[in-house]
Amino acid sequence: MSETSATLDGLLSFCHPLAPEHTFPTFDMLAPVLHAWRKYDLRGGAHSRAMCALAPCLRRRPIQVYAFAVRSSMPGLARLAARACLRLTASFPDDDEFRNLDAQAYRALLVFRDECARSFSALASMDDVGRDAIFGQRWVWVDCAVCRRRAHRRGDVPWFERFYRELVQSLTGVVEPGEDEDEREEIIAEAAQRAMVCAGCGKYAHNELSHYASLCAAEVERRFEEATRLLPLQE
Repeated sequence: MSETSATLDGLLSFCHPLAPEHTFPTFDMLAPVLHAWRKYDLRGGAHSRAMCALAPCLRRRPIQVYAFAVRSSMPGLARLAARACLRLTASFPDDDEFRNLDAQAYRALLVFRDECARSFSALASMDDVGRDAIFGQRWVWVDCAVCRRRAHRRGDVPWFERFYRELVQSLTGVVEPGEDEDEREEIIAEAAQRAMVCAGCGKYAHNELSHYASLCAAEVERRFEEATRLLPLQE
């Protein structure tokens, strides 16, 4: 083995289910462990623990992770990092890691970001007809005249419009599918509570909102996968 003892310690912490959680203060300390992880093709629980170790780096320095993944031919990690880059401000910060990216990989990241922004903006602003075409049925609250009149009198949007926008915003900020489950359940619970004031659709909303959210999450993932094809990554 050519790995250092520090790298092996980190790698073993991924492999052993009872090992104490290994922390990496910087991505530079984690990077050689990820190289070894790829070299030995670790899967299962080791993959989950590696993702936990990566999470802070994806939040703080996603561009650094993306540059590393592209240079190291790790397409799965590059895709995660590209998604994490969407959490940055409208303009990417002036990051030293851009100097470690070739022009193709840098341009691909910009194109990916722009395509995601376009696609998710269209999804968030989609009208009822467009949503029905995606989600495959007419939902009870869509035709609720009571909710629409109440919202109109208040100069507000109906509860289900607010629910939909909050749901899409939450889903499009997800790096790994499923990491938003707690937030999604909170959005569903708040929407169900708001819906209860309506005698027309409120009694049906609680049972249908979870299913609707699952369909919406699947559509967001489909759009992410479609945009990911723009990245120059090969398995």
